[in-house]
Amino acid sequence: MKLLILLCCLVFPISRLRAGTILLSTSQSSNPLASLGGITFTSGDIIQWDSSTDTASMFFRASDYNLIGIGDGGIDGIALLANGHLLLSTAQGSGQTVTFAGVTFRSTDIIEWNPVTQTASMYFDGTANGLQSAGDRGVDAFAVLPNGHLLLSTSQAANQLASLGGLNFMSSDVVEWDPSTHSASMIFRASDYNLTGIGDGGIDGIALLPNGHLLLSTAQGGGQTATFGGLTFRSTDIIEWDPSTNTASMYFDGLANGLGGSFGDRGIDAFFVTPTQNSSLTVPLPSVAWGATPLALAVIIARTALVRRSPNAHAL
Repeated sequence: MKLLILLCCLVFPISRLRAGTILLSTSQSSNPLASLGGITFTSGDIIQWDSSTDTASMFFRASDYNLIGIGDGGIDGIALLANGHLLLSTAQGSGQTVTFAGVTFRSTDIIEWNPVTQTASMYFDGTANGLQSAGDRGVDAFAVLPNGHLLLSTSQAANQLASLGGLNFMSSDVVEWDPSTHSASMIFRASDYNLTGIGDGGIDGIALLPNGHLLLSTAQGGGQTATFGGLTFRSTDIIEWDPSTNTASMYFDGLANGLGGSFGDRGIDAFFVTPTQNSSLTVPLPSVAWGATPLALAVIIARTALVRRSPNAHAL
């Protein structure tokens, strides 16, 4: 019994993640290693960045768990569930598969990994659900809503469309997937908000803070910049957007914090953020994204509020 308790404390101690902690992964090509806070890591690793102390530590090392066969993009989607399970999407050649913890999957899938049993299961099967996305990435950003719906963005070549549930969308858009009806709807259309200058990878990281601000990272050529909400930023940054004022600010400045590596057009290509507004929270709330219409915004706010108020509420 004591050993079991010790293992639960050692493996993914979600309750000890500080508010504002960022879990992130990067994509690099010519040099396989990136660095942050004195820690070197590959594109298949996940780093934990403590924004209160500006320090980094290894959260998940792919080689320790035999996660192999993924491309230069490595891990390109991250989420933590309240039960301590880790959701992942990865980048590999179109149609190619990777096997991890007993599950074989593609870049269009999201898998759920149990760190205690070190077994994985399919969380979102892109092929079975009709997700069509060109290129080697498939799903490259996702978040889980309190009602079990899935927000996701995909990566495909310029001007090519992905499709899901009868909906066509670009790599810079975010759609909501309802698993009960197998239908998709547009939640965030980049062109509606003048998000410009990003590459084929489009949006490659999304999250929502408890104050309703949207966090995102994007893909553009190494050293090149994008503009959104009056802010100019790079692929190594995470920006915070206030939808009420349509203005953006820097949430995580990669260069200022010493994030280094040969990133190509990606930089940060996956992240998950624990809440910052309430330091008493002991587990991360599900990440959600803003919609493109006032109605969609109101619905998401209502969902989040209901989950927080209900004594029986739980995250998937």
